[in-house]
Amino acid sequence: MDKHNYYYIDGTVKDSGKIPLLVYDADVKEYFEMRFDLNYCFLGDVGCGKFSEGSLSMVKKCHHNNSFEINRKPYKDPDSHSEKLYEYHKEIWNKTFPNGEEMSSVEAYNNNHEWKILVLGSDYIGFSKNWIPNNIGVDFIEESLKTTRTFGGHILFPKGFYKGWVLCKKDNKIYYTKDNIYDWYEDKYPQDPNKFNNLIIYTINISKGGEYSFYDRFDWTLQMIKLYYACIKEENDSLQICYYLHKASDMLTKIVTDLKYENVQEVSTMTSRFIKMYYGLDNSRKWFMFFEDFLGFVEYFCLQESFVDKNNQIMKSADWLPLLPTDYTQYMNGTVIQIEKRNEKLNDRLNMLIK
Repeated sequence: MDKHNYYYIDGTVKDSGKIPLLVYDADVKEYFEMRFDLNYCFLGDVGCGKFSEGSLSMVKKCHHNNSFEINRKPYKDPDSHSEKLYEYHKEIWNKTFPNGEEMSSVEAYNNNHEWKILVLGSDYIGFSKNWIPNNIGVDFIEESLKTTRTFGGHILFPKGFYKGWVLCKKDNKIYYTKDNIYDWYEDKYPQDPNKFNNLIIYTINISKGGEYSFYDRFDWTLQMIKLYYACIKEENDSLQICYYLHKASDMLTKIVTDLKYENVQEVSTMTSRFIKMYYGLDNSRKWFMFFEDFLGFVEYFCLQESFVDKNNQIMKSADWLPLLPTDYTQYMNGTVIQIEKRNEKLNDRLNMLIK
């Protein structure tokens, strides 16, 4: 057999020339064809060899931003290096958006940086290894990554834009342009050839990562996305951001009150974090409109009962504050459990076993 049919999320059967994974069912003593292995860890597909027990090692230890190796080779991110991960994304999310558009309408960009609609990239939604404190053993980190770097630990987010919010490092100001961002820069600074180096175009990934944002916490990212959907159809950009910040401020007040949180310094930085997140989300407006509302986004990416509960409330991976969890082991365990549950949900929806 060199051709097989596979079930997709929408229930249709499509043809593929790729050889499937064969799974033996001991109860009925038969083999089944399984198109997707949701237990597969994509760290084994980054050019560093098989990711198994003893593969991970720490080569630099500091309180945060530890460096790792896989089988004595520099650690590589599957979001950038795993071809298999992108094959999974392409096939699993190849279905109709809630607004009726097809995934094929999401176009790439050409060589002249003329953004068509948006460019998509895989994004990891598990715990960030960059913030693991050095008192956590490498064996525990490795075991956790075996789960969080399965398919359930990844999602698609836009990576590039034709217009939107941009930080111009030339004058250190934020601009919103409805023109091609690079053409806009050339008009503003015609004598400067370094337009690519002097522009930071806000993406979701840029806005949610690092100590000046949300430490790549996916629960916080979902909170920000949910708030953005509350104001996504407002046409006036200035009113939209004001409404977003108002909703975010109300949410923060409740969190601080419920937790009796007393770190005034961190609380005082939250508005700047919210604004930065807004830039990345608003640059992705066309993407979010494909899903119509937050529930459509959650259902499309199979986030129910793992990251979002039945009442459409975000399920936290650790206490909302501090943003960088004090007990990082507990936070890692929390994301492992959430990703395991998401894989279970994906498995139910994919109908992967085919006689």
